[in-house]
Amino acid sequence: MTRLFALLALVFCLQSPVLATDSEKMHRYLFQEFGPNGVPKEWVDDSAWADIDKRFQADRISEEQQVAKITLEAVRRGHLQILGPTVPLQSESVYTVRVRLRATPAQPVEVGLREKNPPCKVWAGRKNVEATSEWTTQTLSFEAGASLPEQRLILGFSKPGTVWVDSIQINEQTKQEFTAQAAKEMKAGNLLPNGDFRLGTYGWATTATVNRETQYPLDTAKQYSLNPPKFEVRDHVGVLELTPWRSTLISDFFPVKMGAPFEYVAKVRRAHGTGPVGLKLFSPSWAKAPGKMVEVGQDWQEIRLKGETPSDMQLRCEVMAQGDQQPGVLEIESVRLEQRSLDAAQGPVPVFGVVADREMTVYEASETPSLRIIAAGLSAKSPQGVEWTLVDSNDKVERKGSWKVGNGELAFKVEQLPVGWHQLRWAAPWAQNQSEGRLNLGVVPKVGRNAGDASPWGIHVEGCDLGVRKMQLLGIHWLRAQNPLWTKWTAVQPERDVWLFPDEYVDKFINAGLGIMGDFDRTPRWAARNPSNYRAETDALDCKADLPNDWPAWEEYVRQMVHRYKGKITYWEVWNEPDIVFLNPPAGMTNAEAYLQLLEHTTPIIKKENPEAKVVASPAYVLKKRGSPEGYQPDFVERLIEAGGLKYIDIFAIHHYLGYGERLFDKPEKYQEKLGTIRTAMKAAGKSPVLWDSEWGIINFTLSTRNIDLPSNNGMTGEQAAGESVVWSVGQLAAGLEKIFWYDGQDNFYYHFHVTKNLFEYRQPAPAFVAFALLTKTLDGLTFASERKEGTARILAFSDGAQTVEVAYTPPGTHAQLLPKKGQVALDCLGRHVQASTKGEIEVTSIPVYLLSSARMDAVLAR
Repeated sequence: MTRLFALLALVFCLQSPVLATDSEKMHRYLFQEFGPNGVPKEWVDDSAWADIDKRFQADRISEEQQVAKITLEAVRRGHLQILGPTVPLQSESVYTVRVRLRATPAQPVEVGLREKNPPCKVWAGRKNVEATSEWTTQTLSFEAGASLPEQRLILGFSKPGTVWVDSIQINEQTKQEFTAQAAKEMKAGNLLPNGDFRLGTYGWATTATVNRETQYPLDTAKQYSLNPPKFEVRDHVGVLELTPWRSTLISDFFPVKMGAPFEYVAKVRRAHGTGPVGLKLFSPSWAKAPGKMVEVGQDWQEIRLKGETPSDMQLRCEVMAQGDQQPGVLEIESVRLEQRSLDAAQGPVPVFGVVADREMTVYEASETPSLRIIAAGLSAKSPQGVEWTLVDSNDKVERKGSWKVGNGELAFKVEQLPVGWHQLRWAAPWAQNQSEGRLNLGVVPKVGRNAGDASPWGIHVEGCDLGVRKMQLLGIHWLRAQNPLWTKWTAVQPERDVWLFPDEYVDKFINAGLGIMGDFDRTPRWAARNPSNYRAETDALDCKADLPNDWPAWEEYVRQMVHRYKGKITYWEVWNEPDIVFLNPPAGMTNAEAYLQLLEHTTPIIKKENPEAKVVASPAYVLKKRGSPEGYQPDFVERLIEAGGLKYIDIFAIHHYLGYGERLFDKPEKYQEKLGTIRTAMKAAGKSPVLWDSEWGIINFTLSTRNIDLPSNNGMTGEQAAGESVVWSVGQLAAGLEKIFWYDGQDNFYYHFHVTKNLFEYRQPAPAFVAFALLTKTLDGLTFASERKEGTARILAFSDGAQTVEVAYTPPGTHAQLLPKKGQVALDCLGRHVQASTKGEIEVTSIPVYLLSSARMDAVLAR
């Protein structure tokens, strides 16, 4: 195949001679000519939709070699992107784009080919490539599923800094040519970081799901508390607990190249009996990833699944099985996803990894993380040196060194680790699994935060011991039982004559000193008004919502719950997000009318059973924003008020999600009119105007294609996510919201792929986890007092009358110089001391800074 169309001579508008290559089908283009605005000739700056400051220049890396230099100076909203000329793509051909670039600081740069004309939502290929401080060539490969005559190349990035682009190549091949070439380049062997369990359970987690069409659990622990089945290692064999519903072992994600022939192999056996065992591959960008079910008994059996990936992607492996009514286990000797090396010599594979001493690597101040460094399968001649560094959220090296590891284990303690977020990185070039690895370590202030009804901090977490521990470490007092799902009707009464009360799990949190807001929601199918339009298979209970067909049955459910948990649960939320698709009203009835009917059948029952109880309503999109979901009714609140609905409500809870840079309460007056309407209406109904946000988070508007790179990719650096979590928290308190509930307290293993994953990365803390824990301790016992502005800096004061802590920050991409008051010291949102200039000023940016007394800072940091 010899076509690399003449139009590629125009690609990327680089106007330079084509250099000779090994193939006629690969051409290289250099950035040599630039327009008067500094944009490379024939390229277009496509950043008008964003609110950024940028600069385009030419630069030279040698006398002969000129490159593009693109600087993003500030980001208030959006990101920078530039477009090249159109490129025609042929159906079923494979295209490889190689871009040579570097960046300061290191950051992902988006490379892609997108349709030329609006709505510009169709992408032929798209990827975030990693640009580092050194020149590297990064690659994107994709298959054109159809002939696309006009695709435009896009380069873009979102982190302030400078990116240099030296050259771009594009290569067209048949799929067979690409696969043959890729086979020579790809990493061989098992791609799983831990496939034989010599590293224990490292890299694996579990979940359990119930088919609500055919079964419900006799014990609600696994499904409704999000407490996963146990997975442990015995003599290097993984042992997965099997429940009466489906138990699944889930691997970490790992990168796979397009077209890579693979074989997924799991060697398994059941401890007793026989039954199906399944293998499944999963990627958000591969809807038709293969799977297979095989009948397995008590003898060891290998299950094999073959195929090849349709694009570069992040992939994970799943092993699933189901028990009977008696507890059982599935034994797993090894799991491999092998690429091209199935004929490799058999024998022990060199393995290296670092294993922490606890499931979630968060430590309180004064605790010392204890790690095990494991090396196995080494020969006498194997090099055994491992270089490691410990960095902070800005990639600043805090410590570094090397390990000399024998064929065994080495104990390693991280002494005197201060409050903050740290990441341990290592490189073991001789290992065939974890040649490079990372482990997040979070150190938070000691437990002992503001508890009781006055605490403003809430969250959604797993309803098990891990959830309790997360809340205690974060300093959060309130659990919203939206997730976990204990109190929902379909969980409590899956059949008319079956009641499954979550006593054990409620008591677990209450006995730990934590508060619970119950959730009345989710009609079971047997009681649904419209069971044929039940919206099945859309959440963890396999249903969304439907008003009850049998109001007495609903009232009995409410009565049973309020009576049973009187003295334990005081706050009861009636339904989740009734102003959008989560309420399925009968034909001819608006959501507001349906919700009023629901309140009429709920609030009187709650008050009768517990006069001290409070009723919480949670319309989602009170504050209208871009991209409101299916079924959104913008006049829901007004209609509910007109109908007198607020007389049934003690607390009005909003939900709100925005992206990085879209500061919710930077201009409180924008929202006070709407919130004021609710407050006024509640007063008129004889209620105290109490407002909460029972669901909030930093949503992801910049997932890498709708083919998501990784669920934790949220378009922000870890430090930016940490800063936003603090800004949003204090901003909401300043706007008069008395409690705020972070939505996704589950990590990426335990729950669905949601866009608000900012606190956790695979059972390890993200920087935002540490920032939130530091926030609750820093503001412990204080309430919002006042705010002021100095230049671009917004400064919010929190006080108890004796002590005052100020939180200062600026809009993204800006900064300000601030002179602390006498006696104040500055601490950033990740626990680092902020040094003042010779004039005594500190620099304030979008990453918040605390201004507080030395004594309070020492108490917070446990110094």
